[in-house]
Amino acid sequence: MQRLLRGFSAQLLLVTLLPLTLVLSAVSFGALAAHQQAMRTMVGERDNRAIVATAIVLSDALRACAAPAGIPSAERARTCLTSATLEALVNPMGGQHRVDAYVFDRSGTVILHTNPARVGANVAAHAGVFPALDGQEGTVYQDDPVSGEEHVVSFARLRLPPGSEPLGVILEEPWEAVLDPMMRFSLAAPLVLLPVALLTALAITLGLRRIVRPLQQLQAAAQRVEEGDLDALARGPHRDGIQEIKDLGATLEKMAARIQTDQRSLRAHAQAVMRAQESERARLAHELHDDTIQNLVALAQRAQLLKAMLPAEAPAQARLGELRDHAQRMIDDVRRISRGLRPIYLEEAGLMSALERLALETDELSAQRSPPVRVTFECAGDITRQAPEVELALFRIAQEAIGNALRHAEARRVKVELSGSPEALALTVADDGRGFDVSQPGNPDGLGIFSIRERANAIGATVEVSSAPGAGARVKVALALGPSSG
Repeated sequence: MQRLLRGFSAQLLLVTLLPLTLVLSAVSFGALAAHQQAMRTMVGERDNRAIVATAIVLSDALRACAAPAGIPSAERARTCLTSATLEALVNPMGGQHRVDAYVFDRSGTVILHTNPARVGANVAAHAGVFPALDGQEGTVYQDDPVSGEEHVVSFARLRLPPGSEPLGVILEEPWEAVLDPMMRFSLAAPLVLLPVALLTALAITLGLRRIVRPLQQLQAAAQRVEEGDLDALARGPHRDGIQEIKDLGATLEKMAARIQTDQRSLRAHAQAVMRAQESERARLAHELHDDTIQNLVALAQRAQLLKAMLPAEAPAQARLGELRDHAQRMIDDVRRISRGLRPIYLEEAGLMSALERLALETDELSAQRSPPVRVTFECAGDITRQAPEVELALFRIAQEAIGNALRHAEARRVKVELSGSPEALALTVADDGRGFDVSQPGNPDGLGIFSIRERANAIGATVEVSSAPGAGARVKVALALGPSSG
């Protein structure tokens, strides 16, 4: 989530476009709210004056009708006033915009209405009825229970002589009908934000297409380069970006090409070094076997002959025996070194036997360490003979991995596993040592891992190194076998 919020698109939205949109929306809706409030105040003042004038006119007409003997009352109002009279009073101009007006008695029953069909209806629950009967005057806003529209309701009490029956009058009209064209336009003020929103969306779309998406593609390609796919940038995922992104992609592509060249040179050098190492090892193994071992064997034989020539009770007998035993141990050590330099078991019996012998000899030597280290070997599946260079590379990889575990890992157990099938061959060396961070180039096993990778690359195998501090290490080499292998 934090990585997403730090991205360019999120920053563009959160820092620039979103605040701008919020400010424009606040200004627009704030101005609209202020305008509507001003309109409501103005309409309320206008309708207050209108309801007072209407109440006065109706009161005068009712008093004139009731004079000289009668007292104004609801019955007199039904007789003296008509719907047409009330209609002419409140809607003198006619037209589509009509104001509903009605007179009601103390029970809330309509006795006069601009719409004759409404006469006799009870409006006691309507806003303004009882305030008007109590002598109050004013304007309120109420949702009509039938249409659901907001209505402007003005109310007042007819100004009749004392002792007269209280009568009220209400003027009512829809709020939408009150608004003038300019106010209706102000209601559409939020639509002004529509072009801004469209332009913002267009800017975001172009930014995503020309900047963000090419940058994301370039970042993904750079990550694949880091993982070893040096041709990822050459496939041009950034070609559709702005010029700066194209230039950055071209620069990274040149860097990747240079890295490829350097890698090829380094790989060729490493292969040459390994070939020279193998040649030197073979030469040393040959010299140790033909010269050093033969001389040590001759030394042991002469010590044995000299011991036989001396009397049994001679003091030198024990010393000659020690000399012969020491020479024999030297012969065994030199033979072991010679086999490590040029593994005869590998040439004669194959990889499985050579690895088994390597684990056994290493276990015998490691048992003398403090603390001792156990080295074991397991084999599973169908192990067939491979090309000499393949078996030699896998053997050297096992040697290097075991050596790393013994030198740096402080391990107590090292396990070598060889598994095979007609399709693949896998070598795994795992230890229970202190482990290391494989992402750090300065780890103590760095050079050994490099050697393992180069040997595996030379035979077309893949290497998987998994380790973590305190969790041991595991090196797995997998080789796919062709139909003609073995």
